Amino acid sequence: MYTLTGKSKQVARILASFLTFIFLCSSLASGIKAAESGPQFKVIAFYNGTWDAAHISFVNEANKRFPEFARQYNFSYEATNDWSKLNTSNLSQYKVVIFLDDVPPAAQRPAFEQYMKNGGGWLGFHVSAFTQNPSSWNWYYNEFLGSGSFRSNTWGPTPAVLRVGNSTHPITRDLPATYKTPASEWYSWSVDLRNKPNIDILYSVDPVSFPLGTDPNQSWYSGFYPIVWSNKDYKMMYANMGHNDMNYANNTTKSFTFSDETQNKLIINALLWMGGGQQPQPNTFYSVPGTIEAENYSSMMGIQTESTSDIGGGLNVGWIDAGDWVNYPIKVSSSNTYTISYRVASPTGGGRIQAEQGNTGRVLGSIEVPSTGGWQKWTTISHDVNLSAGEQQLKLFFPAGGFNVNWIKIEQKNITPTIKIEAENYTDSYGVKTQATTDVGGGLNVGWIDPGDWMAYSTPTSLSPGTYTISYRVASPNGSEIQFERFGGGAVFGTISVPATGGWQNWITVSHDVVFSSTEQQIALAFPKSGGINVNWFTITRKQ
Repeated sequence: MYTLTGKSKQVARILASFLTFIFLCSSLASGIKAAESGPQFKVIAFYNGTWDAAHISFVNEANKRFPEFARQYNFSYEATNDWSKLNTSNLSQYKVVIFLDDVPPAAQRPAFEQYMKNGGGWLGFHVSAFTQNPSSWNWYYNEFLGSGSFRSNTWGPTPAVLRVGNSTHPITRDLPATYKTPASEWYSWSVDLRNKPNIDILYSVDPVSFPLGTDPNQSWYSGFYPIVWSNKDYKMMYANMGHNDMNYANNTTKSFTFSDETQNKLIINALLWMGGGQQPQPNTFYSVPGTIEAENYSSMMGIQTESTSDIGGGLNVGWIDAGDWVNYPIKVSSSNTYTISYRVASPTGGGRIQAEQGNTGRVLGSIEVPSTGGWQKWTTISHDVNLSAGEQQLKLFFPAGGFNVNWIKIEQKNITPTIKIEAENYTDSYGVKTQATTDVGGGLNVGWIDPGDWMAYSTPTSLSPGTYTISYRVASPNGSEIQFERFGGGAVFGTISVPATGGWQNWITVSHDVVFSSTEQQIALAFPKSGGINVNWFTITRKQ
């Protein structure tokens, strides 16, 4: 039997201590990793779900969208119509409580009031502030919300342009000064919230929205109407939206509260501020022209991603149903007509992609998705849209689903097709003559060109500012030079040397680029220094 010496025991103790240290570090790292992989905070939403169809539609939409936000921003979401869960013991595990379409029964109200006074977070929508008897829960309606009694509503549901009231609040500081909401019914209140020092009005109706409503007897024509606000004494936000526009005859939804990128960010910012989660990073804008991988959306509704077998691999967007959408922040280089190409796969066809300007809801264009024979059998489809220069949101809305999308490519359309002008078709000239040509296509060419001669032309369409390639079909025994200029003098756009071609009917094509700083239509070919050249035709092509 081997006996440890004193020195060996010391080494053994050191080794044991080292292994213990490694184990503790490993355990700590595992604990940190486990903590990082879990949700940052928990959210519970309460709803009634038995009111007006428009409110039920909103609840159903919310209970689809909030789990998607939870996955994206690392919090947990639970929804229930069991208001008994609004008790002190159960609430202790949640950072945020949401009221989707109602307020709690009287028995649960003290627990909620204490929860808020202890620093809990609350997000309420639309009906959660409605009352015609604010004294029935004085703390909630008069102190917490501060709005008092319901006074009036607009009808029917319409979008509104909202203007920010406090751009420095954590909820609004990265949001635009104005944005246009999806359609909703809007409430007004008996109390002017501007006179409540503890109320922080985050967004109100911008006057450009008036008249607001479709029924002349239930429309707003002027005035101040707060829509989103917070109470400085609590972690809370009330948002007046939450009534989807409905076709009541067949119980179908016509508008969706979560269909707007800015409004979604407003809600997400509120949740992360209340829950202590990390605020979302500013959008990365994708350059246009360019290609966007479909899975790189900034926000979405309803879709999922999966591995793709298309060329290049990676992920595609799938599980697309009617009413789903994805949103992409883009930065367009110049106002122009663009071709949007989609890489799609569909076993049956019948799907549709509708491109919209996410900031305004303006429909840019749509295209049907054909059958490709399978979920991973890919083809490319395209349509043209008009885009304005600058940063904006490109929203792809799917009126009909049943297909996958791998990428979106946006290219500037050649809005100025190549213009070909026969040299003999001048509107004015000096010193030149025409003759039959042996060049491909036959016809006439311009010849007998001496120094100082010129030909003038009017292009069939105006040439907007930009860079153009000018190509000339020429023949010259000894070489020459062409000057491309504005007819009437003033601007010389460029000069090109013409090499010797070996004969008067030995034809070649030479090209150079010119830049127009203004719109042009009257142009000329001049020969100020040399002649000895024939010209058959020339083309003008805008560079992309």
